[in-house]
Amino acid sequence: MKTKKNLVLLRWGARLASLPFIVFIGIQIFHPEKGFQEYTSLSSKESVMVLFFPLMYFIGLISAWKWDLIGGVISIIGLLVTLLFRIDLIFMSLVLSIPADLFILYWFLSKKEIATA
Repeated sequence: MKTKKNLVLLRWGARLASLPFIVFIGIQIFHPEKGFQEYTSLSSKESVMVLFFPLMYFIGLISAWKWDLIGGVISIIGLLVTLLFRIDLIFMSLVLSIPADLFILYWFLSKKEIATA
């Protein structure tokens, strides 16, 4: 019973940790004055970076609220592809990966709990 309570706390911790990132990136993407208009004059390298971060990260965190593993993996892939282009963003990527890591950890522990039950 205690393990189930800890899993619920972990899931909600992941959700709460992802919320500030979802809100901040959502505002940046969907801002009525800036938003996607900023991205129309980008080079191809910059366009790929925008596709993977912030869009893929944003979509991953939102989908992780419903599908923990899928959303967490999408977010991590978005961050890893960004690192291929900009290795100097490694610290930012480590911080941003925390909510996705928590979603993946929750999925792993919940599957392990089901298997042992």
